[in-house]
Amino acid sequence: MSVSPIYAIPGLSVDGRIFQKLSLPLPIKVLEHKKQGDPRVSLREYAHAYADQIAHPSPILLGLSMGGMMVQELAQILPVKKLILLSTLKQGDRIPFMLQIARYIPLYQMARGEWRLKMLPYWAPRFGITDPDEQQLLHAMFASFDDAFRMWAVASIIQWKPPTISGRFLHLHGSEDHLFPASHIQKAEIMKGNHFMVYQEADEVSRRITQFLAEA
Repeated sequence: MSVSPIYAIPGLSVDGRIFQKLSLPLPIKVLEHKKQGDPRVSLREYAHAYADQIAHPSPILLGLSMGGMMVQELAQILPVKKLILLSTLKQGDRIPFMLQIARYIPLYQMARGEWRLKMLPYWAPRFGITDPDEQQLLHAMFASFDDAFRMWAVASIIQWKPPTISGRFLHLHGSEDHLFPASHIQKAEIMKGNHFMVYQEADEVSRRITQFLAEA
């Protein structure tokens, strides 16, 4: 069997291009989001859509943002070797106030279609994305996701109850992450960066992941 890759799940509304600047000792195999829109399906149930794409036993999993939540759920159904979490939440972390409010006032449902894409230049800087090329990349990735999947995903994230993580894991989190503030995060390595740090701070993210992979 070929060398086991790092199986990676990107965040909501982004794809494998978000990992393109990482330089790691193992190849990255990006797991594809499967279309979903059924409000009765939880993140825990949806994890099986990713499990079917994993060909190696005891895989190394990497997840960004929503993808970080998904790899935690995968670790409940697969014998995972190592778990890498980027810019995400886990058990013990405090849920941001805006997500708590969204459980009762779902304003996120207004962010649909072309309106959301047209507003990207206005809200992207809040996440530290000011470079025109980075905004263009973000626009291209966002445009590939339909509203049904996005609305399902946000609703599922809001209702998500993090599982207990067993085994070795690495959690890297940006000091300027405005979506999931670093002050809400426990048991993580806080580093310079925002929610887009996997792309903007790829060298440092790569260095820390490589070090973690080398540990016994």
